[in-house]
Amino acid sequence: MKTFEATARSKSKVDTYISNFMKLHPFAAFLTVFVGGPLFTLLAVAAAVYLIALPLGFIMGWF
Repeated sequence: MKTFEATARSKSKVDTYISNFMKLHPFAAFLTVFVGGPLFTLLAVAAAVYLIALPLGFIMGWF
């Protein structure tokens, strides 16, 4: 039970920090949310596809 409480406390601290950052730096927050988020998602999907397709390509003899 202490693990859940510690996690909740740290989540609350992180939420407060992010909220304060977004209030102080609205342009950086905008870039982070609307540019950084989609870019990170795109890179994560590309990496996952690469890690799946490359071994499959070697197994199937495509490379």
